[in-house]
Amino acid sequence: MRDFLFSFKSSALFIGTLIGAGFATGEEIKSYFMGANIWSVVFSAVLFGLMCGICLCFGKIKTKRLCRTIMLVWKTFMNVCVIISLIAMLLAAEEVVYDLFSIRYGSVLTLGICYFIVLRYQDQLGFLNAVIVPIIVVFIFVVVLKSDISVVHGRFESSSAFLYATMNVFSAGMMMKSWGSKMSAKQVISSSFLTFIIVGSLMICIKLVVDNSTGSMPFLVMAKNVGVGVLSEIVVFLAILTTMLSDVALLRPLFDKTSNKISAFCLLFFGLLVCIVPFGFSHVVQYGYPVIGICGAIYICYAIYSLATVRGKFFLQKRNDCVHSTGERT
Repeated sequence: MRDFLFSFKSSALFIGTLIGAGFATGEEIKSYFMGANIWSVVFSAVLFGLMCGICLCFGKIKTKRLCRTIMLVWKTFMNVCVIISLIAMLLAAEEVVYDLFSIRYGSVLTLGICYFIVLRYQDQLGFLNAVIVPIIVVFIFVVVLKSDISVVHGRFESSSAFLYATMNVFSAGMMMKSWGSKMSAKQVISSSFLTFIIVGSLMICIKLVVDNSTGSMPFLVMAKNVGVGVLSEIVVFLAILTTMLSDVALLRPLFDKTSNKISAFCLLFFGLLVCIVPFGFSHVVQYGYPVIGICGAIYICYAIYSLATVRGKFFLQKRNDCVHSTGERT
């Protein structure tokens, strides 16, 4: 039971990081899978499960030290990708909080809450996501049950499934790396399988809903049409919250290097405000997310290469200290 709970927490952290505003509003699903059949969505969920396992395994090995220039370039791109994701979450939070409570600057409040949680309870993010993700799942199921859905027949789109998975996996993969070092092979497999089941279920539900909806944020539009708009907005806010928490956690090392963390955080925040004023959420998704997708694909390829070359036998050795860094026999 303990193994299952730990696997579920790691899976929930992975899922909570990747299901941001674009996922929960249905905008990403509709953009990538318009005209595609359900099997395309299932294939993408399989990729998410595999990538979760790869990132967890990647955290169990010691990678070769790269030269300083490459590390600097990679860290720069990594921070840029996380900041793009954070900007998207801020824009979405502003809109959703206004719809829910009719107050402005909800993004400021949400980001402040996230920063406080990360500073005080970063080690508990897995537990927090394990609470929030089931709530999101239940609420999405309710919206689906209330909606008029029908299975749309289309073509199998393997390329869209792959591109969608890599676009979402970057921040989630970075969060998973530290968890992998604590997990046994059995826990890694369980976490990957849970990720496939949960993400697949959510993607299928959203796909069935958005295929019959139009306009921006189609999942919200359909939910409002069937009288559960507030419920769907809560889903989107929770999805924004979990992704924003991970983004802030990934950016925290930037703040830790400064003498005044609060000042550094405020400087970054106001810098983001200046950047996002001219843009909307859809523009950030359209132009910024492909950059994240490229970095996600590079990260996964590097992880696979590292796993395949460590001592030449990563997947074959059952007693590899480099692999089983926890010292447990698996």
